[in-house]
Amino acid sequence: MRTRLEFQKERYELFNKNMNDFASIFCDVIKELGKQGIDGYSFEELKEGNFQKLFEDYHKNQQLKNEVTKNMIYEKYLDLYGYNDAELKKLETNYKRYLDREFSFYLINDSFYEYCKNNFKQNPLLKSFLENAPEIKIFKIFDFVNIKGNNIKIDVPEELFTLYATSHKQLETMKNIKEFVRVAKKLEMTSNDILEPLVKYLNHKDGSFFINGTKGLSDDLNTINFNYHKILTIQS
Repeated sequence: MRTRLEFQKERYELFNKNMNDFASIFCDVIKELGKQGIDGYSFEELKEGNFQKLFEDYHKNQQLKNEVTKNMIYEKYLDLYGYNDAELKKLETNYKRYLDREFSFYLINDSFYEYCKNNFKQNPLLKSFLENAPEIKIFKIFDFVNIKGNNIKIDVPEELFTLYATSHKQLETMKNIKEFVRVAKKLEMTSNDILEPLVKYLNHKDGSFFINGTKGLSDDLNTINFNYHKILTIQS
């Protein structure tokens, strides 16, 4: 059984927000269609995203039903009733951007391998991890968003945002660090006394006038902020 190091809640919630932003387009489209005299469509019927064609097909059909308007120029008919598809065009463009997007994830420890990919030029040791990286899977928007009628369900697997240990030595190292910090606290030390040898395992960055820092250890030694990407580079 794999040992979980971290669930990346912020990344997960940000991704879910992106999915919810996409889902909200359906409500916007239904509202705009109503303004343009078009009702009766479910979210599911709008999945293809052809909002302008729907507008055009509907109003051309309505125009032909009316003896007064059936011989009018289409654009004049729209002007007569005050209809236009400008907002639907914007919504369709935005919607289809989502449809065209691809979301790629390594099937395990995604953010670690992304870290390796982004940093191997500065740290050549990371290249070996990339060479043995797991499979990348490509997802599309409807892999995460399910629509049935007017019901929308968003299902983003937490596994894609979870880091797992890949060796016993990683877990042993973390256990030893925790013990080291526990003893230091018992001796009434502070983070300044013990931080230096631990930095290579921690999410620590000294701040400057322009950049906020991050603390790998709280001053009272109650909190250890591991850098799990660094932990995952520890090999057996």
